[in-house]
Amino acid sequence: MAHRKRVLEKKIIALTLYKVLIIDEIDYLLFGEDKFHCLFQLISICY
Repeated sequence: MAHRKRVLEKKIIALTLYKVLIIDEIDYLLFGEDKFHCLFQLISICY
């Protein structure tokens, strides 16, 4: 679990390096609570 968390943190940090991040068609995806949490973390870090 800790390894997966570090991998996720690295991927989120890598995505924050872009000047523009376009998230399209998110309403078509089925998200669980954990996936929404990851998306929220990404957006909160960017802004």
